[in-house]
Amino acid sequence: MDLSALETHSPRLVIAKVLREPLRFVFTFVGADLEDRLGESLVGRELTDARPVFFKPYAVCVSQVRATREFASFDFGDGEDPGSFERLLLPLSEDDAQVDAVLGGIIYSNVQTSP
Repeated sequence: MDLSALETHSPRLVIAKVLREPLRFVFTFVGADLEDRLGESLVGRELTDARPVFFKPYAVCVSQVRATREFASFDFGDGEDPGSFERLLLPLSEDDAQVDAVLGGIIYSNVQTSP
């Protein structure tokens, strides 16, 4: 997939290839901002239903062939204050019949907590 038209946003984008039987996803592109935030590369890693909080929105995007959007707080376990993220997932299809990839845009921010 050519991301040149999305170059400005690419640091916060992910592309996950859809694998079936059983349904799972393999990250083929993960933007630099996201990898910096997570502290590791996700390219080549599988997302399965073993991590339902992350898996379910991707599965809904594919099974219902529609965009999914969520906003959530999450402790990334990195020693930083809990953060929040907003994620938009879009189904992609080479043949306009079956979803074969998911394009995601993710924005992270710190949640301000009261002392």
